Amino acid sequence: MIEELLAVKKYISVVHHVDGRIRLKVDPGILKDPVSKRLEEISGNIPGVLDKRVNMLARSVVLRYDPAVIPPADMEALLGGDDEMSLRMLRKYEEIIK
Repeated sequence: MIEELLAVKKYISVVHHVDGRIRLKVDPGILKDPVSKRLEEISGNIPGVLDKRVNMLARSVVLRYDPAVIPPADMEALLGGDDEMSLRMLRKYEEIIK
C-alpha cells in the first residue's frame, strides 16, 4: 500500500487544510495511470480517515480525518510534502496503514 500511496501522491496537491479536513486537487494525468482506478480505496487506507469524497470530474478529493489518529501536521506532510517527507510519514504510520 505504501508504494500505491506514493504513486498517487505525485498527482495531488493540497488546496485547503483545516484540522480534520483536507482538500486535494488531482492532476488530470492520473487518469492515464492505472492507480487512478484505486484512488478511492487508497485514500481510505490513510490512517484516521473517517470519510472521503472523490470527484474525478472536478479533480477533487476531500478527506475528513481524525486529528487524534494522525496530527494535522503529519497529514500535511504525508500528502503535501516532498517524496522524502511523505515516505517518512508513511513509515511512521505503516503499522496502521492497511
